[in-house]
Amino acid sequence: MFCFVLDFCGAPHRVLPIVSMIGLLACTPPADTSPRGPDSESLAPTGTPVAPKPDDPTPGPDKPDVTWSAVSIDFDDLEGFRPVVGDVYPEASFTSESGFDVRAITVGQGNSDPHYACTTRTGSTSPSCEEAFFVDFTRPIRGLRFFATGTNRTGPVATVQLFADSASLGTESIEGWGTQSSPEVSEVDLSGYTGVTRLEIVDVDDPAGLGWDDFTFEQQDP
Repeated sequence: MFCFVLDFCGAPHRVLPIVSMIGLLACTPPADTSPRGPDSESLAPTGTPVAPKPDDPTPGPDKPDVTWSAVSIDFDDLEGFRPVVGDVYPEASFTSESGFDVRAITVGQGNSDPHYACTTRTGSTSPSCEEAFFVDFTRPIRGLRFFATGTNRTGPVATVQLFADSASLGTESIEGWGTQSSPEVSEVDLSGYTGVTRLEIVDVDDPAGLGWDDFTFEQQDP
């Protein structure tokens, strides 16, 4: 068996061939395990995979968090002689100031037949139509429109206040277009308001009072 003097790792040694092979392996530098290629950013410096970031939970335009349904209340489905409206409808309740109710009236001055809503003294079916008129929505609404019926003068005939819970959203004037001899129906467009939960119609100033009809809006789904 031959022996060789070989210089491994910078120092000469007299070794057997098999030992020389071990020395050769010992002098081989460690393999480079650092990440390479386009996937290198998915590893931390220690080589531990980095957990991906969770999806952004914030709703976007294609993931709406609120939906709305169209609602129409015209009082024409109520039966009986001038029934109290109250909370007959699941979407909204219709009331007045203390000592008065809201009833469905049939006189021929509604925007749609046969009924419109009007205030009456509690216990009486005779329409007064001069008291405050309140609407409480069971869930927030938007796009509200309705009609003031029997306006007998031109100009402001009432004031409407809108609320989101206890916060005021705004106040608008209701305009009439009729005369004493020719009452008219006036549309009230409040479609610019969103999140309305309560409506108050106050300061009615019309010679024969006012009725209210055909409430249409979109209501937030449960």
